[in-house]
Amino acid sequence: MIRSLRAWVLLVLVFAPTGHGQVAVEFAASSQWSGGFVANIRLTNQGTTAVNGWTLGFDWAAAMTSHWNATITTTPLAAGFRYAAVPASWNATIAAGATINVGFQANGAFTPTVSGCVVNGIPVTPTYSGTTGGGGGGGGGGTAPFVAIAGVAHAAEAFFPPVGTSTHALSLTNGTSGTSWSVRTNNPKVILPSIVGGSLRLVTRNPGFASMTLTESSTGASRIIGVAVRTPGGAVPRLPQRLAIGSVSEDTTAHLDYWKGYGAGGADDRRFVDIRYIYVNGGPDNGWRTWTNTPGMRVTQYIRESKKLGMIPCFVFYNVPDAGESLFTNTLHLQDPAYMDGYWKDLDLFCDLVRAETTDGWPVMVILEPDCLGYFAQAGYSPTGTQVIPRVDRAYAVLGFDASVILGPTDPIFPNHIRGFVEAVNHIIRRDCPTAIFGWQMNLWASPPGGFTGTPMGGNGICRLTDTWGIDIGRRKIRAEGAAITQWYVDAGVLASNADFVSIDKYGLDAVGQASGAATNPAASPWFFNNDHWQNYLLFVKSIHRTSSKPVVLWQIPVGRVNATTTINPTTGTTFPLLNNTVARYEDSASTFFFGDTFTPGSPTRMAWFASNLGGDPKVSVSGSTVTWGEHLTDTVDAGVVALLCGPGVGASTTNIPPSNLSQPGATDDGFWM
Repeated sequence: MIRSLRAWVLLVLVFAPTGHGQVAVEFAASSQWSGGFVANIRLTNQGTTAVNGWTLGFDWAAAMTSHWNATITTTPLAAGFRYAAVPASWNATIAAGATINVGFQANGAFTPTVSGCVVNGIPVTPTYSGTTGGGGGGGGGGTAPFVAIAGVAHAAEAFFPPVGTSTHALSLTNGTSGTSWSVRTNNPKVILPSIVGGSLRLVTRNPGFASMTLTESSTGASRIIGVAVRTPGGAVPRLPQRLAIGSVSEDTTAHLDYWKGYGAGGADDRRFVDIRYIYVNGGPDNGWRTWTNTPGMRVTQYIRESKKLGMIPCFVFYNVPDAGESLFTNTLHLQDPAYMDGYWKDLDLFCDLVRAETTDGWPVMVILEPDCLGYFAQAGYSPTGTQVIPRVDRAYAVLGFDASVILGPTDPIFPNHIRGFVEAVNHIIRRDCPTAIFGWQMNLWASPPGGFTGTPMGGNGICRLTDTWGIDIGRRKIRAEGAAITQWYVDAGVLASNADFVSIDKYGLDAVGQASGAATNPAASPWFFNNDHWQNYLLFVKSIHRTSSKPVVLWQIPVGRVNATTTINPTTGTTFPLLNNTVARYEDSASTFFFGDTFTPGSPTRMAWFASNLGGDPKVSVSGSTVTWGEHLTDTVDAGVVALLCGPGVGASTTNIPPSNLSQPGATDDGFWM
């Protein structure tokens, strides 16, 4: 894919309601390039009562290619299209003073020429302004000014200076003279930008990634752009030398606006992580490739937005199942020639999209097929046996979407067994994605009945073996079983083609969310870990690291905390409130363990559980009614971990950034994780 010059210009088209309407409609382009753009339709309730149910209709010359957060039907007209939009189930009501966003991508130019606009049957009359906003590149067409940076391409989402100091003249592309410039960044450890005499002075301090927002206040013109500071040898950096921290993050307006709010002042403006991740899932029939009219635009756009934010994009490639996963489903799909034709084509397309967006060297992380191999390990299948026969041979028979062979005469021959499947996937990614950092996900529950080492794991899982065997014997068993589980994955080929890491999660839902009685009786919940169990978890991780000789990525770590924290919220000046253990506000002990906290557990049962320290961890202490767990990031690094990726695994989980659908104004953990 070769992209032409892209213009990241924000034109805002404001529709003032007439008659008895109370909903204002705003069309706002967030990015624009030669031949297309991405935009939002913002519906704002200007009344004092809620709008319960809405419909939107309008005529426009622009041809939509995909949309989200609503259902939009299209009727061709002589000059353009008639569009009719109805809400999703979760945004049908617009509270008084609230705004909802409907996103879309379209071909053509973003122009203020919408006609026939009606909300709930009431006409609205459009006007438009030249307000600009945070794009990430572009040529500055139209009347809206665009921020140009001398020495940096207009189309760039990022640029790649060496360590040192440089000065770049700033200008506005519509001929307006900029007089009042400002700059902010999300990572001052990597760059220190400032404005000197109307020019950008950029001090690049260390190799790494950052984002920078330039604003000219008299016009409102703004540009957000990523910065990748090269290593002394001139290479684009990869993972940071320290522990990388990451978060789940979609390309929704709520998520992108949240990350772009860095450095604006206030106690919560340090919004930076090293890595942001999403699923690329759903299988070949109705999955990620089909969610946009431009196949796979989910991947392309995610890389572009991540660059602007100065973050490494991470994709969880999860397509052996198309919906609910099981041993039966995975076996059925892997052995179905038609399904696997689509699987190999989608993997090939994914690699093509990644390669097209990373010719500049920007790294991309890929976590492969969560749980898939775990089911086979748990079932006791041999990685080279015949219990399941994946149709690896279809990768040699089917052509990709670009009509080229996926595996051909110059590639190795991979057999139709589990190891052959894994090795083929690794080979394709390593061959086609030079900047990829990839690895397969493992599972805590992958032991067969009776365990690989003869120790049944029991109903509470491997990390709770110390509950029944005692701290010393239990931990010896955890080390042994962890090494045996890892060896099965190694035998299944996960290290082939010099894979970069292996990955392990904890559970997709906060501890109290998966067991209703866990709040009052945490000992009865398999997943409400105390400090001893988290140390058992890191012991398992260390076994993975030592057996595989690979770094470990912790993924999908919950973000709930243990009530009641004594930590002061810097935004409010008071302690963070209790998580009330309802949907999206569940307790977990992950954030408490990794980042450290002093908290008051409450009941004697809870106090005994969270004060437990059978392993003698010096970071655990008790004072009266409070318990302190020190930070365990250094312990995490010592276990071989290179990245800690946190976020909800299912929709009911506690969130560390605002939910995608804007139904909640902020993170449901009240900002504690950030």
